[in-house]
Amino acid sequence: QLFGEASTRASTVLLFVGAVVDAAFASSGAMHLGPRSGAGSVAHLPLGSGGSGGAEPCSCGRTGCLQSEVSERAMVRRAAEQGLIVGSFTELLDRALAGDARALALFRRRARLVGRGAALLLDMFDPEVLVVVEPGAGRIPECLADLRAEVAERSWVCEDPERAVVPSSFTGSVLATAGGAVALGALYTDPLGPWPALPAVS
Repeated sequence: QLFGEASTRASTVLLFVGAVVDAAFASSGAMHLGPRSGAGSVAHLPLGSGGSGGAEPCSCGRTGCLQSEVSERAMVRRAAEQGLIVGSFTELLDRALAGDARALALFRRRARLVGRGAALLLDMFDPEVLVVVEPGAGRIPECLADLRAEVAERSWVCEDPERAVVPSSFTGSVLATAGGAVALGALYTDPLGPWPALPAVS
């Protein structure tokens, strides 16, 4: 909201897909945290049946949770199951960007599953825009198209996925940007107020 597209400033859902899966909700410039600071905990959204043969067991004890299906760890595991041995998620992404058909298929599958989660969030919050922070959607046009197609098929609320579902403006630097936004957010909220005390360095 501080640095991104102006269209994100009325009401926004941000869906982050990386080593973990989380979301953030903002309306009229204010973040919703919840009384236990638990808002946006979407890792265990169930994806439903039919989307994942050989579903990855989740830490919660179930299978088919959003995070257990689309996290970086799950992507590397699925690649290995298909004989595509990579040392890291970054290497898998590089292969997809280079045109490796198996790596690209994994990212397109991920995009469709993320699209299911996005459709649920769009229906729950009806935001002006849903920003997807996921490198496939941000860097591989087919992935963004697959994600939007899944939203179009599943969401009752979203009439225009091309406008309502957008990739992050900061693909490749979102975590650094987010850290800066937190610090600047505190400064802008109270420019002359005290900064939180830093921990003592011994």
